[in-house]
Amino acid sequence: MLIIHKYGGTSLADSTRIKEVAKRIKKESQKGDDLVIVVSAPSGMTNQLLEQASEICTTPSLREVDMMLTTGEQLSASLLSLALQDIGVDAISFNSFQINMKTTNTYGSAKLREIKSDRIFTEIAKKKVVVITGFQGINEHNDFTTLGRGGSDTTAVAIGVCLNADMVEIFTDVDGFHTADPRLVKNAIQVPYLSHSEALEMASLGAKIMHDRSVALAMKYGINLHVRNSYNDNKGTIIGEAKMEEIKLNGVAHSNKNALINIMGQNISSATIGKIFTRIKDLNINISNISKTQDADNYQQISMLLESDENIERFIKYKDEIIQNKDNEINAIEINQDVAKVSVVGFAVRTSGVFAQIWQELTSNNIDILMVSTSDLSISSVVKLADMEKAVQILHKKFFETANSI
Repeated sequence: MLIIHKYGGTSLADSTRIKEVAKRIKKESQKGDDLVIVVSAPSGMTNQLLEQASEICTTPSLREVDMMLTTGEQLSASLLSLALQDIGVDAISFNSFQINMKTTNTYGSAKLREIKSDRIFTEIAKKKVVVITGFQGINEHNDFTTLGRGGSDTTAVAIGVCLNADMVEIFTDVDGFHTADPRLVKNAIQVPYLSHSEALEMASLGAKIMHDRSVALAMKYGINLHVRNSYNDNKGTIIGEAKMEEIKLNGVAHSNKNALINIMGQNISSATIGKIFTRIKDLNINISNISKTQDADNYQQISMLLESDENIERFIKYKDEIIQNKDNEINAIEINQDVAKVSVVGFAVRTSGVFAQIWQELTSNNIDILMVSTSDLSISSVVKLADMEKAVQILHKKFFETANSI
């Protein structure tokens, strides 16, 4: 079998942890499987590098930032290869340039386009463990690029696709997906199995175990994933094909980096609204929820939920542009960053009464619901940030800790 391992920054935080990871890899290699390892930078290094760059330059070049950031993964790859060699495992490390991992040209948030597998297969044929830098690639100019948040997960899945791997194992510091964040809910239950679509919904709504982009890639190409804890041998969470007609809830996810945007005005034309959203698209601002209300006097309010610091920062810069344009009929723009999104996830949300129970549980506990959105797999409620932890605990108790849970 050909197995891909991905180790995150907490698993490679220092020399002791790197040596422990090397021991795990040696144990797995002794089973006879071929192994390719994808690594992140040591925990905290990416933020440290970014802070140092900001101290030196107020507006650092994105190209130079990417050149700088790729050093973190190269450090992890080299040190892990050395640790493996030290305990008798024949290992070799590669960065993205050495295996020609091609991406788009966008520094800081590039997309993978192609991975040349010849050199990887050559080393596998020699029975070597191949260690590859995650989070990075090279563009058409042979400049280093980075893939954005969660990029190492995406690298691991992409290499799994390229090599037609039997399994991609994502090693982190928790035992896979849970019915809620164990740091908020002490009775959170580890989830043994999720379909790709369920895991994608959990990840996109705030479960920080894997980045949604990597899960989407695995779903597209039918790659099975196994999310495990690098600190123990627990089973973790398998992610694969949906089980036929299984109707259940998977968990309560939350995200706390949000902003609720209200754009208000009298007689706002469709053309003006169209211009606003076109500009939002051009600025690469992603909107997760949107609603529009209008009263009898034609006073309108367009409400949007933005997620991630990057999206919020981009919109804040764009706000003045909207206000200064006198042709767009906008009277005011409110930006409320003291909000959170709490979501109940699973196929069972489509069953009768789930939304009514969510509404009853939250409102009866004096938690205001500011916005609601639904999909085939989730019901999300936007609440005040101060109410987030309480909302997660209430909904988890209702749907996962009571006798009549779905």
